[in-house]
This record gives sequence, structure tokens and C-alpha cells, in this order.
Amino acid sequence: MNNKTVFQFSDYKSYLEDLEKHSSLKGFRSRIAEATGCQNAFVSQVLNGHVNFNLEQALKIAEFLNLKTDESQYFMWMVELKRAGTPDLKKYFQNLMKDLREKNVEIKDRVGIPQVLSTEAQTTYYSSWIYSAVHMGAMIGSMNSASKIAEGLQISESKAIEVVNFLITNGLLEGSTQKFHSGKIQIHLGKNTANITKHHTNWRIEAMKSLDNTENKTDLHYSGISCLSEEDAQNIKTLFVDMIANYVKIVEKSPEETLYTFNLDLFKVLK
Repeated sequence: MNNKTVFQFSDYKSYLEDLEKHSSLKGFRSRIAEATGCQNAFVSQVLNGHVNFNLEQALKIAEFLNLKTDESQYFMWMVELKRAGTPDLKKYFQNLMKDLREKNVEIKDRVGIPQVLSTEAQTTYYSSWIYSAVHMGAMIGSMNSASKIAEGLQISESKAIEVVNFLITNGLLEGSTQKFHSGKIQIHLGKNTANITKHHTNWRIEAMKSLDNTENKTDLHYSGISCLSEEDAQNIKTLFVDMIANYVKIVEKSPEETLYTFNLDLFKVLK
């Protein structure tokens, strides 16, 4: 199965060839020919040579592939880029594609979780890792009281009560400090929001603490620095966003048995 998206390509021919390689459909090129009203030989000339589809044909292909609006736009721009006759025009479409790729990488848009807390409540929630830990930990049946939360997270019971009351007041938990469960409200910080740095810092500090916990053999940590092309860096970024979207889908359906933290870092070192 092909897990790549159109945004991981800068050449529409490479994209179609990759789809053909991983497609379970027989006669992929024949189906493209049928969708565009072309001969099979012409499709092969396009994919194997210097001939290009026109925009009408490109739109038919996007429809055949069931591409979403942004994906269709990106595919059309890849065709436009291939057809462009001057460096300035090529640069124009490359910039359009770059902007749309970056928009696609915005995790909040991909995951689809609304942000509903007030600014003041957000500031409190992201002031410490404890708030999100209690929020998520409440989904585990064995951690549905302040005393159990305190024991599980190794924090004082008074702090657990304080945090639980805050979460109940803001709709993130329902019930009382003696017995509560997860509320209906969910939150997600976009990359440009004020508290995002604090949120990342909170959990990276906890990740560093887990490095010192030599008794826990289940923890997994990886750090690496690599030299690579800008295009491959963008492709890896897209892969990670896809992985995060899949991660969210998996944990939404997963039974609440334990509590894990997931941190992921990929950033440019050279300024």
C-alpha cells in the first residue's frame, strides 16, 4: 500500500509513477487514459518522456484519483511547473507549491481538533505538565479520583485536587474529585499560539527526566542530526505529519490502560 501523499512530490510524473507502482488496480495507465480521453500510448509518452498533460487532462486525473481540493490544486501546479517555459514562471509555481505544502503540514488542520479554552484557562493548563497528564490520565479507569491520580503521577494529593477542579470547571473533566471521567471538550495548540513553546518545554523536560530513569526499559529515545536536501527534509516532515495524524486515529480507538508521552522533533539547525 502506498502511504505517500501528493505533497511529498515536486514532479507530477514521479507522483503518478509512484501511484502506479503501489496501485492494486490493474491497468493503471489504461485507467488514466480513459479518464483523460487519451490513448494509452500518449499516457506512456507523458510518463516516459518530455510530453506533458494539459490542464484539462490534469484536472480529469485529479478527479480520477479522488484528490481533495488542496491536493488537486497542488497536482495542477505540478503540471503547470512542468509546462512552464521560463525560470521566472517555474519559480512562481514552485513558490505556490511550497506554500501549499507548508499549509498541509499544519498539524491542527490535519488532526481536526478544535481549541475551545479561553486564553486565561490555556495559560493555566499549559503552565505545567501536570494538567495535561491529569486530563489524559482521567481516561484510565484506575485513575478516576484525585487520590489515584496523585499516586499514579507521584504528585501531592492537594495538587491533584487543584488540577482536577480546574479541569472540571473548564469542561475537560466531568464529575468530582472523588470520581470523574473525561469531558467532551478537547484542545489542540496550533504552532503559532502563545502557549505552544511552554507546552513543548514541559514535556521535553519530562522526557529528559525519563532519560535518567534507567529502571524503565520501555522508554524509547532517539536523537540524530543529518545532512540532506531541502526537498527530502520537507518530505520527511510530511511523513511525520502523516504519522501524527495516524497516531491520533489509533489512540482515539485504543483502550485506556496506561499513559505515554509522545514527543517528536525535526528542525533545521542551520540558520
